[in-house]
Amino acid sequence: MVRKFIVCCLLALCLGMSSYAQMAKTAFVTGKEPFTDNIEMSKDLKDTDLIVKFIFNEGANTLTVRLISYRGLFVFRDDVRYGQVVSWLHLRPEKFPYPVKSEKKNEYYVTDRIRQSIKGPLGKQLFHRWVQYEGLQPVPCEYNMVNDVIEQTFDIQQKRSVVQITLRDIFLMDPGKQEGKYSIVYWKDLNLHYDVAIIRDACFGKEQEISAAKLSYDGIKAAYDSLKVRYGSGIVQTRESLAIFNEIKAGLTGQYPKKSTDSDCDCIYTTVDAYNMYVDSIARMEVKMPAAAKAVVVRGISPQSLLSKAQKLDINVSRWLASGNAKEKRDIERECVRLINAGNSEIDSKGVYTAEQKDAKAAFKRAEAYFNKTCGR
Repeated sequence: MVRKFIVCCLLALCLGMSSYAQMAKTAFVTGKEPFTDNIEMSKDLKDTDLIVKFIFNEGANTLTVRLISYRGLFVFRDDVRYGQVVSWLHLRPEKFPYPVKSEKKNEYYVTDRIRQSIKGPLGKQLFHRWVQYEGLQPVPCEYNMVNDVIEQTFDIQQKRSVVQITLRDIFLMDPGKQEGKYSIVYWKDLNLHYDVAIIRDACFGKEQEISAAKLSYDGIKAAYDSLKVRYGSGIVQTRESLAIFNEIKAGLTGQYPKKSTDSDCDCIYTTVDAYNMYVDSIARMEVKMPAAAKAVVVRGISPQSLLSKAQKLDINVSRWLASGNAKEKRDIERECVRLINAGNSEIDSKGVYTAEQKDAKAAFKRAEAYFNKTCGR
């Protein structure tokens, strides 16, 4: 919304400072939505409507102007005078001040309608180049005498947000009864000015940043959900369990630091903002131990030790999935096998008695099963 407001302000400024006397319009284009306008060239002749399209290519940073008509189209690339390019009532492509593609046998007759519409001496009549522009640099292209579509692509200078396009002299051309014979049947100086607002996608080209933000969000959400399941009651029965919680919380705090939300891309901003909410939720989580339980000494496995191994297994599996290096994957697998063997040995030698120990064993077994399923063991 802020970006669009700024563009609208720039447009208002441009319109306010414009010295053009011709008709002016405002056009908005994005990488997904071109601008289209319909122009009535003549009320007297049929099929003289002209379709104008502005097409923005964000990746190439270009703007294409395209003209489409039911009839043949002809334009001049540069300003020329009637006397330069017309002789014996025919347009002469070989006399143009720039190269233009045309069959040598073709003839282009200038009709009476064209000549009669010219005020003053014919030879001095100035025909304007069909498109004038500001903030743009034309990409070289081939010009033809006979066209179904007129198209010119421009590089956008300095990635501007507003550029100017003015359409000038447009000619309509009909084929004659004989092959290669054409008649210039209508001409109009449109003198139509467009202030073109280019709305750029703030997320364009940031696919990696978006993917990284989503990966971080998924990771911290899964970690928070797991922590909530284990310690949602806010109560533990032993000092050992309290130490386990504090260790896990400290590990998550170090693994998932708060991130900056300073991004114009809405997708990145909202994802990082949601990520930071989970960071704050983990930081606020607390558990307590009842006074009667503080002196209890429990035999059997250490839930802290087993849960720590389970967490390391989950982290290693995530690293294994993200890695594209075969050697690194083998090293991760060996470390996971070591952790599994150590955990199972602890369970077998010390035993499982309390609910806390049973929960720790279940969490460890889930982590072991996830490793076996994911890494193909």
